[in-house]
Amino acid sequence: MKKITLLLLFFIIMLSINKAQAGIIYNNTVTPIIATNMDVDNVKNLKCGKCQIFHCFGLVDTGFAGIQQAAIRGKISKIHHVDIRTKTILGIGMSTVEVYGE
Repeated sequence: MKKITLLLLFFIIMLSINKAQAGIIYNNTVTPIIATNMDVDNVKNLKCGKCQIFHCFGLVDTGFAGIQQAAIRGKISKIHHVDIRTKTILGIGMSTVEVYGE
């Protein structure tokens, strides 16, 4: 009975911590963001820069995943679009900001 109570308490805490995201047990999403109206002739030749943040139950988030930092890492001067990839399992995971451009 104690294990069930502890498990139920754990999920209640996870629900309260996980404010806006779906997928408390498992979350694997990509959120696109249109950054500019830049026209690109060949989308396959876009450069990509990435930055990551580590998440742990919403209690500890560490890292820097700014769009500007990702653009600098990818040597991008004109941003086309940005994707935010989030993957968490039981509240532990990573968010990656991917900046695409020239």
